[in-house]
Amino acid sequence: MPISPTSFKGDVSVATIMQAIAEKIGLSFRNNGVTATLSGGVYYEGAAAQQIQAVADAARISYCIAMDTLTIWPEAITADGTGSVLVSSDPCMMGVPAYSPYG
Repeated sequence: MPISPTSFKGDVSVATIMQAIAEKIGLSFRNNGVTATLSGGVYYEGAAAQQIQAVADAARISYCIAMDTLTIWPEAITADGTGSVLVSSDPCMMGVPAYSPYG
């Protein structure tokens, strides 16, 4: 969706930038712990998705657009705030689907 450029002079919080973009396209906004600030003024142009992705890349944060809400969170935390997911190399994983010639 084409929107007007998003710009701020001086230092600005990432949450402020993302909320401004969300408002332009009629989304609610939710910040789950992003405290980053971008320095020296910012200018983002292009479609809303391009602007959101550019801000996320610059601030190294994650985001999701679902149910008419733009949600952001620090890159090292999962969307529900519980931290990283543990993946095990243990070969004895129970309940994993296995091939069966009978379907």
